[in-house]
Amino acid sequence: MSGENRLLIKGTIPQNDSISVSQGWNMIPVLSDQPVDVPQLTAQYPQIKAIKEVAGAKVFLRDNDIATLTELLPGKSYYLLADETFELNFGE
Repeated sequence: MSGENRLLIKGTIPQNDSISVSQGWNMIPVLSDQPVDVPQLTAQYPQIKAIKEVAGAKVFLRDNDIATLTELLPGKSYYLLADETFELNFGE
């Protein structure tokens, strides 16, 4: 575009805000309309061992006590390492 304009994208909001997470590495979307607090999320789900930005340098590494990633942003995806299969619910 060469000037100011609007782009309207229509879609539907997912009714289910849960994701099945497998043991090992997963790529997950953030199914929330608000940022998700990483310390709160990882306290609620001890199965999460690591979270990394897909396109960035911020990480959460439980075993190394490194937490440069403090929130997950809606509309972005992240790599998540789990030590077992579980259901991740963003609405809790």
